[in-house]
Amino acid sequence: ELKEPEKAAIKELVALIQFESDEQKIQNGIFALARKHGLEAKDFFRTLYLVLLGGPEGPRLGPYIVAMGRENVAQALSRATG
Repeated sequence: ELKEPEKAAIKELVALIQFESDEQKIQNGIFALARKHGLEAKDFFRTLYLVLLGGPEGPRLGPYIVAMGRENVAQALSRATG
């Protein structure tokens, strides 16, 4: 179950990946969103890995999101926020 700060950060991440195609800017954006919402970066990444991959860790998310298709990832993240 996602907490409100996580949901808010994920919703902003969905918006980011819908218009940003640069994997490094996406990667940096994830760190920035964690800070903005008072989340530890490592915990936010863990949450994203659990949502997207079903495990607590994985590849660098910026390149992964681009490789998997930004729209596909955005849909998966949107489903997780209810």
